Amino acid sequence: MSEIAAASKPKKTTIVVFSGDWDKALAVFNIANAAAASGHQVTLFFCLWGTVLLKKPARFKGPNILTKLFSVLRPGGPAGISRLDMGRTGRWMFKKLLRDTGAATLEELMESARDLGVEFIVCDLSLNVLGIKKEDLRWCDEVVGAGTYVAHATESQVNLFI
Repeated sequence: MSEIAAASKPKKTTIVVFSGDWDKALAVFNIANAAAASGHQVTLFFCLWGTVLLKKPARFKGPNILTKLFSVLRPGGPAGISRLDMGRTGRWMFKKLLRDTGAATLEELMESARDLGVEFIVCDLSLNVLGIKKEDLRWCDEVVGAGTYVAHATESQVNLFI
């Protein structure tokens, strides 16, 4: 490929959002915002527990008893932190550190990503397995299969799995 063609090709970043842990979500949205602010077209592919980050809070919702149970255990939003959560006190301490240092909250990072045009695509299999519908999500540009993620990843210069 010539240098001119390479220079005119848009820079793309694709991130698989697999975890619903609060600290990992911070990393996802921090990187997504940095990439978008640097001129990258950013796509976030939410699958399995990552889809719960986008879910509107709701309890005892779903087509069967197992999905209703999941909705009770994970009603929507991020889980605790991945290490040293200590009954959510670890998350509280981490949030306090962010607040004390003036760092953006997870909610602010998520909204900033939307404002910067980051694309949120959600795995259809994950939604079906967890009994979540598109209208149950706060943000979702498209519900897609894994093949769509692969197509995005193939075109991207940066691919991450968090």
